[in-house]
Formats: sequence, C-alpha cells, structure tokens
Amino acid sequence: MSFGNRAPAWLIVSSFILIATRNGFTVRANDDEDHDDASTSADVMTEEFGDDNASTIPSYVDYAEMKLIVESINNMTAMAVLRRAADTEDKNAIVERIAELIALGGPSDLVNYARWDAEYRNVLHWAVRCRQESVVRLLVRVLHGINANVQDSGGKTPLHWAAEQGYSQIARHLLGSTGIIVNARDSSGRSPLHLAAENGHNDLVTLLVKDSDIDVNAQDDEDVTPLHKAAIEGRGNVILSLLRAEGKINAYVRDGQGRTALDWARLYLFDRIAAQIEAHMKEHPEPELARRIAGVARRFSGSLRNLLRTTSS
Repeated sequence: MSFGNRAPAWLIVSSFILIATRNGFTVRANDDEDHDDASTSADVMTEEFGDDNASTIPSYVDYAEMKLIVESINNMTAMAVLRRAADTEDKNAIVERIAELIALGGPSDLVNYARWDAEYRNVLHWAVRCRQESVVRLLVRVLHGINANVQDSGGKTPLHWAAEQGYSQIARHLLGSTGIIVNARDSSGRSPLHLAAENGHNDLVTLLVKDSDIDVNAQDDEDVTPLHKAAIEGRGNVILSLLRAEGKINAYVRDGQGRTALDWARLYLFDRIAAQIEAHMKEHPEPELARRIAGVARRFSGSLRNLLRTTSS
C-alpha cells in the first residue's frame, strides 16, 4: 500500500498507538472529545486493521524515544505547541510532516530545509527562539538527522540563539545532537561563545568552554574574541570563566583596533576586570614572549657555563 509523500492521519495516530501499546504506555485521547474508557489501544488497532494486520505496522523508534513521544502527546507539549504555532498553511504542512516523520521513522530532509518563515531557517530555530524546550528535545532526540547547524537569515544556528538568550538547558540538548558545530559563525563571524559572553550568560559560557572542540579564542570579522566581548561589556563572571579555561584562553590576542581585552577593560574603567586579566597575564606570559625569554635564558646559561670553564682553567 502506498500513500505517496504523505501518510494519512489514521496511520500516524495508529502508529503512535501501536508503538505505545507495545511499550506499555497509555495514550490519552484529545481532551476535547468524548471517548469510551473501555476502549483500549489494542481495540483501536484491531478495529482499524483487523486481527491479522494490527501487528504488522513497523516500529522504528526505540523504547526511550517512544516514551518521550508518548509523554509529549499526553502532556500536550511538543506537538501541541507546534500545532498551535502553525498559523499558516505552510507551517501546518511542516508540523504534520514532523508528526509523520516521528511516527514512521522517515527521513528528515523536509524538516531540515523547509523554511519555517522569513526569519527562522527551520522549525528548530523557531523552537529555540520561543524557548520550547520540549519541542527542541523531541526534534533533536527523536527526529534522527535533524540539522542542528542550519543557519537563519543572519547566519545564526539554533545554538547561536540559545547562547544569546541564555537558554542553557536547550543548549545542552543541542550540544548533544549529532554533528553539532560548536564554533559555527554567523554573518558577522561570531560564534555562540561570542554571544554568550557578550550577553553575560555565564552558565552558557561555562557549558560551551567545557566542549572539547570549543575555540575559546575565536575571532569574529573584527578580530574580536569572546574575552574582548566580556571585557567591553563588563561581564566579570564571564571573564573568570574564560580565564579558567586553562590551556585554551589567550589573553594577548588583539582585535582589529589593536587592543587586547585588558586594554578594553582599562578603557571602560572596569578596574576589577582589568585586575583579573592582568593577574592572569602575569601567570601566563604571552606565548611568543615566553619563547623568546626562554631562548635568552638558554643562551645566557650557555655563555655563563663557558665563562666558568674559562675562569676555572
């Protein structure tokens, strides 16, 4: 039996019911309708498909993922939120397609590349911007292949938006998605860490810095680093979190104006921040300067040994 590109509603609903029944869950019906409590999921399947066919619909979703789906449906969260937001025909089509993909385990290309509206590149952008954590979790964990790196009209990924707004739990879900690019750049060359640092979201900064792939010294189109951003905005806690990224942070990087983060802190009279950065720089000499000092020390040591040998002879 073929349904073309779209599966009928009864198949979507029945697939949810069958998978839930197999895993021991109960799916509540829509609260707006009256239903006989005696009617079970199995009864619905038998009535719809007959005894011989009720167990033949394939399940592509594992236990944990199905539990998430059923909980989302029962609690009127993820899919309900999406459906309420589907105020245009195009959005409604995307929402229905998401339901089909989740229920039937289909490919996620349509969700990845269908533009949610003029501003949001796909539905994942919308979910992050609207702080719909349950929707983000559903899309990332259940809809395998969802593109978490897709960029909107300003070049921002969903992680950019989470970092800018300070949505740390949503950022955790995104960082756990397949193929996430933690150093993605927007149209101004800014990474998610730039936005988190600039806006003073220390929880996000701490979370991002722990990522093994993070570039703490990433420079935007004006050669500004996250440390520069934090210094310019006077984000003391963020400064400390960045400076604690031992072996990663380089406080000597200069931006397009030739200034270090310390220069900016002094310029804006953020004395405590300037003191923090200065103390770090004293403990961690500039890499090139440290190399030169070490070279001079080695040469001096060699000259001193030669002098001692000459004197002793």
